Amino acid sequence: MAVVLVIGAVLLMRSYLNLVGQDPGFDTATIVVSVSVPAGTGEAALQETIATTVDELRRLPGVRQAAASLGQMLDGIQNGLNLTVQGRGAFANLKEVTPGFFDAAGLAIVEGRVLRHDDRDSAGIVVNRTFARTHWPDGSAVGKTVGLSTRQVPIVGVVNDAFDAALDAAPRPTAFTYLHDPRSASGGLSFLIRSDGSSDALREPVRRALTSVNPKMAIREYSTVGARLSNSVRDRSFATLMLTLFAVASLSVAVAGIISVVMFTVAGRTREIAIRMAIGAQGHQIRWLVLREVCWAAIAGVVAGGLATRWLSGAMTSLVYGVEAESWVATVVTAAGTVLLMAIASTVPARRALRLQPTVALKVE
Repeated sequence: MAVVLVIGAVLLMRSYLNLVGQDPGFDTATIVVSVSVPAGTGEAALQETIATTVDELRRLPGVRQAAASLGQMLDGIQNGLNLTVQGRGAFANLKEVTPGFFDAAGLAIVEGRVLRHDDRDSAGIVVNRTFARTHWPDGSAVGKTVGLSTRQVPIVGVVNDAFDAALDAAPRPTAFTYLHDPRSASGGLSFLIRSDGSSDALREPVRRALTSVNPKMAIREYSTVGARLSNSVRDRSFATLMLTLFAVASLSVAVAGIISVVMFTVAGRTREIAIRMAIGAQGHQIRWLVLREVCWAAIAGVVAGGLATRWLSGAMTSLVYGVEAESWVATVVTAAGTVLLMAIASTVPARRALRLQPTVALKVE
């Protein structure tokens, strides 16, 4: 049982480190402010509110860039967009953004240019690398056109992929268009702020800037992209922590059990050990006598635990990321570590055996 739990904990720990260690594709210090606006606000009024709010946010001390987008980052909400690419139907995630979004989010442009104000009338869209590789694997996507409704719109830029749904969800084909009608935001309206200062220091200035533009605009969530990344793997981090604690507890119980059993065995073989010592057995021979029993017990447990883990590996496939649930490396390392730990633990009963005086031990019934 200890081996099964330890292997599971090792796999989850490696999976968790793979998740948090990968490049999310954007600046984790970017501040995301999700807001709600009064129902019934007209398109023109809402567009004016967004533009004025972005200008106010850019004027705040320390703010390098600000922009708006429909929906939230890293909340699992994905708006879809039906396209026509090279005469075939295609589907992509849709991100409606204002100019400055890519700089505010820290999304790097790898080809072409970013969206500008003159792209408002569908003069151009930006796609991510996954979209470009999916449809033009051997060439550049910039300059190609895609069908939006009845219009052909050129691709003006390609941005780096980003894990904008969750860290364990691979980037999907995504198209970025100019924010046309903010009233269509099923995921809400968000403002992105990239600054040189801390997010806590900007919390109150941001609130004042938003209410100065529209007192009825309420902040629903204020956080950084990094905090949202942590939330996206919260379940995995909790599962990793709990399984690690169970593994440590189980391994501790196994070590204590092995020591107790071997000490009991040594006590039962007191006369045998005394006779061996009386006829000239050396200390290393007595230690090996004790160690052999521990190693056989540990090896038997490791083999049984390894086989059980291989059998249960299918249930862990959905819990690990970037590692194989049937990883031989984790099994071998855990097996070797467990046997070594048990061997070290055997020094306690071995020392007790070496302290036996043959003349006294032979009198023990």
